[in-house]
Amino acid sequence: MLLASCSSGSDGKPDADPTKLSGTCGLPTPEPTRDESLVPDGFLPEGAEISNAQAERGGFLTAINVRLSVAQALKFYKAAVKEAGYKIINADNEGFEAEIYLRKAKRLAAIQIRTSTCDDRSIVFINEIVPDA
Repeated sequence: MLLASCSSGSDGKPDADPTKLSGTCGLPTPEPTRDESLVPDGFLPEGAEISNAQAERGGFLTAINVRLSVAQALKFYKAAVKEAGYKIINADNEGFEAEIYLRKAKRLAAIQIRTSTCDDRSIVFINEIVPDA
């Protein structure tokens, strides 16, 4: 379970510390039990922070805090998944949230991008599984 707290200013702008993501803009604090090795490096834009990651059904589940708007994150992940060999099955962008649905051999994946309370920061949920044969 991910809980978010907000320490951005009342104007919705990020904290004064530009290197900090967690605990700002409603983004979650990293879980001490997260396994960062599960997340492919190509899925981490510059300055990203893994707040949670765990193995699941032959794949992984993760939550990543990013310094990107929803539109910027969608563009980044569309390129990253193609580079990683995934086929995009479907994509949707509603402005405040976006989704990408993927397949790579027997692996199925979904990337959900959600805006934070700051326009330039988002949280990205990536779920990858290998369905039972």
